[in-house]
Amino acid sequence: MREDADNAFSKQWGISDKVIRERNAIYIKVANRKKPLVFVDYSSPYEEDFNPYYSLQDYDKSRKLLTIHQSFYEGESLTVVNLATGFWQDFSLRKLSVSPDMRYIVGFESELGATEHVNILERQSGYYEGYYLYPYTPS
Repeated sequence: MREDADNAFSKQWGISDKVIRERNAIYIKVANRKKPLVFVDYSSPYEEDFNPYYSLQDYDKSRKLLTIHQSFYEGESLTVVNLATGFWQDFSLRKLSVSPDMRYIVGFESELGATEHVNILERQSGYYEGYYLYPYTPS
């Protein structure tokens, strides 16, 4: 089912020549690499309910940014892939937002539905690094 859903998104976004899912893996052809990036779902017959998996989440056509969601037991993460440059980075955040000049990324850490930290990351030496802010003032 993930294969059909991800390939439908890839086709809808017009990137099916670069992004395809085959069975338990997403393959992404990017610039500056001979071989594609590969994101493989983990599978264990002993922990069927907790197997982490990837899925396509969003694509920003104007900036060529693909967002991949990874779901796993007790958490999730997001990976941003720039299809134009081949840059990619994992983030343990929710609801990523990239600034128009792609210099900053903002995301949220949350547990049990409550936001714990607002993360502001700045692009430095090719990767995003940063700090977090508490959304509420501790008493």
